[in-house]
Amino acid sequence: MAVLTVQGTGVTDTYINGLAGQETTNYGSSEGIGLGHYSVGDGPFRTPIKFVLTDIPAGSTVSSATFTLTVRGDFSDNARTISVYRCKRAWVEAQATWNIYSTGNNWQTAGAAGADDREGTNIGTATQPASPAVGDEIAITLTAS
Repeated sequence: MAVLTVQGTGVTDTYINGLAGQETTNYGSSEGIGLGHYSVGDGPFRTPIKFVLTDIPAGSTVSSATFTLTVRGDFSDNARTISVYRCKRAWVEAQATWNIYSTGNNWQTAGAAGADDREGTNIGTATQPASPAVGDEIAITLTAS
């Protein structure tokens, strides 16, 4: 698992934890976000992130976007691919867990993995090395649509 920082105005984030015993814990107030696995076999961490894009003028066309994550720590020894998907649920930062996207509302499939939870095709990927250094940046070019 990598511990990463998301910065910027208009950004809402949390992470959801699939480790046994952590499925109902909310991490909305955590300083960083978790992404990946602690080690092979340990439950995954997924990271819902919302961006407020109201500063983009109406009628504009976004032709490209890059999403950059900064590594704050790494607790895994395997390389991994990070994939970005558009979320279909109106998740709530202070409520989302592995099992629910907001109080009283379950993900279709735990971990936001169902067809009603997220789009089936990713909009960007990046490979993270086995042991990234603190401060390394992971840039993910997103598909404009």
